[in-house]
Parts: sequence; C-alpha cells; structure tokens
Amino acid sequence: MSIEKDKAIEFLGTEIVYDDNGQYLWSKRGDDLQMVLEVRGWGAIQHIKVEAPTTSADIQRAMGEWVAETLTAALRSEVEKSNQPTLDQP
Repeated sequence: MSIEKDKAIEFLGTEIVYDDNGQYLWSKRGDDLQMVLEVRGWGAIQHIKVEAPTTSADIQRAMGEWVAETLTAALRSEVEKSNQPTLDQP
C-alpha cells in the first residue's frame, strides 16, 4: 500500500455514513463526524423511471447509503489486511 493510501485510511477510519439531508459522506468515530465527501450530480437520478410509492429521492438515498456501505467495507478490509491502526483504533 502507498503512503498516501495509508494516510487516507488512517484519516477515514473504518466507518463512513451517508447524510441524506446534506448529501454528504462522513467519517464516523463514536459521536464525532468529519465530512469527507460531498455527493453531487444527482440531477440525472430524477429521470429514473420508478413506480409509486418509490420516488427518485428513494433511489438517491439508496445510492448514497450503498456508496457509504461500500467504502466502509473497503476500509475495514484494507485495515484488516494490513493490521494498520486508524485514528479511531489504537
């Protein structure tokens, strides 16, 4: 792993959460949140054909949550492979 990737993983920790209201991804450590990514460009999602009661906002939320879950899984996998401590783990 590169030094840059190591530092990114150390900073991000092992949990990323999606904020549905602000469309941000946050690194979560206990009760502390650090914004790490602003999700932009959702405009095209409004054109996805969905059937009621599902809305394009539901699709957007699902995508944001999926990205957060995927990043969390990737971070945990990298930390486990390298036994690298993060800022939220000694």
